[in-house]
Amino acid sequence: MKFGVQATQAGASWDELLSLWQELDGDSNFDHLWLMDHFVSGMGAPM
Repeated sequence: MKFGVQATQAGASWDELLSLWQELDGDSNFDHLWLMDHFVSGMGAPM
């Protein structure tokens, strides 16, 4: 079984996303990481 993470970028800075992805990339329990395909969402400020 494989596990992945889908993070939302709504309300997050690029530095925050980078930090999250670097932390998750170092965790061998996750096989894949994803972002949503929307740059403008109903939550938070647009990027």
